[in-house]
Amino acid sequence: MTSGLRDPDKPAGFVVEVDPETGVATRNDGTLLQPAEKNPWYLMMSIAGVPEGDEGPDELNELEELNRRYWNGWVCSRMSQAERTELAEHIGLSIDELAPLTPEEKAVVAARFQQFADPEDTKLAEVAAAFREIDGQDADGPEPWAGIDLSEIHFSQARIWSMWVFTGYATFASATFSEGVNFSSAYFSGTAWFHSATFAGIALFLSTTFDSESWFNSATFNQSAFFDNAVMKGDAHFISVNFKNEAMFYFTTFAGEANFTDANFFDDAVYLSASFTCNASFTYATFNSRVFFESATFARDAFFTVATFNSTVSFSSVTFIGAARFVSAVFATHPKFITTWFRTVADFSDASFGRSVTFREASFETEYPVLDGVAPPERMEVVAGDRTTEREVPDGPDKGEVLRVPSWPAIPDDPEKLKAAQKSAAALRHAMGRQGLPEEEHFFFRKEMGFEARIGGVWRRLPYVLFREVSFFGYSVERPAALLILTILVPWALVAWLCAAWPALAVPEAGPVTWGGELALSVANTFSFFGFQRLYFDVELLQARAWVFQVMGAAQTVLGFVFLFFLGLGLRTRFRMR
Repeated sequence: MTSGLRDPDKPAGFVVEVDPETGVATRNDGTLLQPAEKNPWYLMMSIAGVPEGDEGPDELNELEELNRRYWNGWVCSRMSQAERTELAEHIGLSIDELAPLTPEEKAVVAARFQQFADPEDTKLAEVAAAFREIDGQDADGPEPWAGIDLSEIHFSQARIWSMWVFTGYATFASATFSEGVNFSSAYFSGTAWFHSATFAGIALFLSTTFDSESWFNSATFNQSAFFDNAVMKGDAHFISVNFKNEAMFYFTTFAGEANFTDANFFDDAVYLSASFTCNASFTYATFNSRVFFESATFARDAFFTVATFNSTVSFSSVTFIGAARFVSAVFATHPKFITTWFRTVADFSDASFGRSVTFREASFETEYPVLDGVAPPERMEVVAGDRTTEREVPDGPDKGEVLRVPSWPAIPDDPEKLKAAQKSAAALRHAMGRQGLPEEEHFFFRKEMGFEARIGGVWRRLPYVLFREVSFFGYSVERPAALLILTILVPWALVAWLCAAWPALAVPEAGPVTWGGELALSVANTFSFFGFQRLYFDVELLQARAWVFQVMGAAQTVLGFVFLFFLGLGLRTRFRMR
């Protein structure tokens, strides 16, 4: 949307003008931003001063440490010693840095606020007044747990708030950071509001802890955004966020729900080894560059419904403990799901793949992938075999346990799941057939027929059951060969025994019954379509045999034809003859 923007080529939060007298900044969308220097919270965050541009590295570090000490000392002033000790260990500071402000430090704070002109906003004026009297008896300034408000502020300089503590809520809503900002190892105990904020420079949230909800809805990151190793214990909201540059979430922990619905990623999006404990939604998200979710873990449902992947995307080694839903997702190139572990539902209904997709060494533990409405790509790589792989459970009650996971699930008992599995196997068979992969195609054909053998009533299932038992759906050579041998041997032994026990059953004109002669006749009966009976035996004598022998011979002929057909089918399939 560019309507209402003063410069359509720049984002809405970009500062297009700063009033030289008042310092009020005008955003590209017309929103007016107050200068940070006129906000009492910002003054408290810069008691020791702000960089002027000519400081060396040591001076900058000293200035940053002093400002952090004043801020953390005030914020943690009402914590117990045990709480401060635990927090200091968590963010990597000494306990002394979180100790309450000394009288001397309070005097410095009060002196700074004596020179501060109260803002027109009543609440902010009360904040300034409380800090102005912080050096009074039994005075500690404003209540730290009440929260801070830095919304609609223009931060014209780069700011470092690394290892800072924010109790209560902290709102930077609609603020614009014209330079970089560093919240690395910061600690937010209350809700953190960054919705509609604009980060014009690099944004660092490395190892940041959000104890409660974090809101980045409609925020814009014009440069790289780093959330590596961050811990988001509450719900993380990134709805309609715009990442103009790379978005890095290496080893990020999302302990609450992660909502990236309608998010736009214009550069690389990296979620390597990220952990999603609750539901994660990337519905309608658009990824315009490379995407890496490798080794990530989704403990609950993951939604990529109608997501668009316009470049390389990798879900390799990802564990989906909950449902993985890629309904109507669009993959423009070559998505990779190598060694991916789908523990429950893998729904790719109506998804669109580019020229290829790979599920090499992937495991579908309990359900077959849903492929309804999917047009097979030119190349689809899947595991065509019943293998098991040792996998370590990354999350949940069985965390750390090593399981032997099959590539494909066992035949389900639920009728609806049976039908869904049959449709999935049929789709995979079709995809393999299009690629000219007979071995893989027949593997999924066997799966499909196996499901058919369990769907419906007895008479519907019977042909499929017989097909399975006789030839393993046209794949086995051993079964029909063994049945052919039994078709020859069982009647041979039975006829020889009956003639020996009841000589009246024999034909006198044929002479005495011999084991060898009956074996030859049994072979001829089994393969009668080759003409062995007429060639080597007297037809009239055969017709004179007892009716039970004639019925047995007819049965041998029928079974011999059937078993020989399946033997040929198995040989054709086994040696991939067309």
